[in-house]
Amino acid sequence: MSGLIFFVLALFGIEKKIDKAIPKNIKYAVSCGIGLFIAYQGLLKSHIIEQSSLNTNLFDFYNIASKETKTAILALVGVILITILHKKHIYGSIFIGKIVCIILAFPLGLISLEKLDFFTSINLDKVFFELDFTGIIDFSNSSLFFQTTMTILVVLFSICIMDIFETMAMLIVADNFVEISKERFTNKRIPQILEIDAITTSIGSTIGSVTISTYVESTAGIIEGGRTGLTAIVTGILFLVSTFLSPLVALVPSAATATTFIVAGVLMMTIIKFIDFENIDEAVPAFLTMILMPLTNSILVGIAFGIISYVAIHLFLGKGYKVNKILYILSVLLLICLIYLPR
Repeated sequence: MSGLIFFVLALFGIEKKIDKAIPKNIKYAVSCGIGLFIAYQGLLKSHIIEQSSLNTNLFDFYNIASKETKTAILALVGVILITILHKKHIYGSIFIGKIVCIILAFPLGLISLEKLDFFTSINLDKVFFELDFTGIIDFSNSSLFFQTTMTILVVLFSICIMDIFETMAMLIVADNFVEISKERFTNKRIPQILEIDAITTSIGSTIGSVTISTYVESTAGIIEGGRTGLTAIVTGILFLVSTFLSPLVALVPSAATATTFIVAGVLMMTIIKFIDFENIDEAVPAFLTMILMPLTNSILVGIAFGIISYVAIHLFLGKGYKVNKILYILSVLLLICLIYLPR
């Protein structure tokens, strides 16, 4: 449903107006924030840092025999290797780094061949085109009807706005690597890409897939030399072929997958150089956008605080006339999301 809403917004050019309304510093901050968010998830996934209810700690150096410590050290080795290969302009640096991590995981005891089973059948009957809207809205009384309706609207808006901003953030980062003219890219390419992104989001959900969106991994293809889109088509075909090899996924250690998260996060942070930190009224909203995404484990919270603080600061500084009217509407809607979004 959010994908369909996204598609309508893209089709009628509303998302283009949203794109123009968002200040450049906020756009860059969203890209950086998602980069920090992804890198943080990679650090957690690889056990380089361990998060508890009280604090966040570094992995235990002295407990070298534990699986978590081995995973953390292997992930760090993988990240360093990928960095060196990338600096030396060796094609497939990320892929090579992951393969090395997988190979090293065997003697470290991080991979068990007992999990490998090519004969396990995957049952898609319960997810493939099995949409279930039962109980989505409670019609038993007017109060519950209002509450459930509001919840659905807030959730739909939250997912939709996240999809839009995540896609825009990925495009900004990709644009930075491709080095396409910003003006030409914005006017001609973004509407088409957002429409395709919206369609695939809706189609993917009907077949039981997680949200299909424009992911930061796209930059890996760009770095390797992909420019025309053929890289993405070949990757998509290979994904279809790899479906039959899905049992092999169970063998890939978390250290190998975490390296991609961390390196991708670093690559997204390269856009930080374009943020205007000289003006505090621009710097604070951008900083809040970036820092709150990983700290709250929510991309939406970062976007919301960034836009709301930007509008509030400029309004009280007497610069409200410089703020696009769409930002005022977005601020109100995002504030409602923060209040009513289920936790």
